[in-house]
Amino acid sequence: TQAYHGQIGFFGYTANATIKNLGIENASINFPSESNANVGGMIGYGAATVTNCFVKNSEILAPNLRYYQTGGFVGKTRFASTFENCYVYGCTVAAKDNSNVAGFMSAVERDGNIVTNCYVANTTVGSKNQAAVYPFIVNKGKTITVENCYSDLAPATGATDKVANQYNADYAYGTYTTSKSDITGAFEDVSG
Repeated sequence: TQAYHGQIGFFGYTANATIKNLGIENASINFPSESNANVGGMIGYGAATVTNCFVKNSEILAPNLRYYQTGGFVGKTRFASTFENCYVYGCTVAAKDNSNVAGFMSAVERDGNIVTNCYVANTTVGSKNQAAVYPFIVNKGKTITVENCYSDLAPATGATDKVANQYNADYAYGTYTTSKSDITGAFEDVSG
């Protein structure tokens, strides 16, 4: 796949897109440049309503990325987006040490994202800086609703405010609403 102004994924950039019933399987999404970028298996950067989609048995790699985000499903949402019945399975998600790396979504730019019935499983997420690796979502102070979501990845090594089985808003840097969620280590306070 080709980068769109520093955004790379199956869709490099989306602007209020609707994406349904799409699977990315056995793909290699590789951003070898040393410049800044948002890298994701499905979406690099943007806003979208995404339903019944997956990234499976794929590589999402940014080995030389200086800054920005790498996520198994989406690098970074630009505006409020909705993800429902989506998953990342059997993937490798990795970036250089200056970037946040997450199993599902690596950054939230604005309030109002909704993630429902989504999960990350049997996936490897890594960086030279293991404290910047997150099992599900990285959020820096934005309001996000997460319902019925799951990650089987271990919490980041060296990160603070790990949440084991259920998200507790007292640990949040940002506001989360959860309902009937089993989110294993899914959220971290990355405020520094």
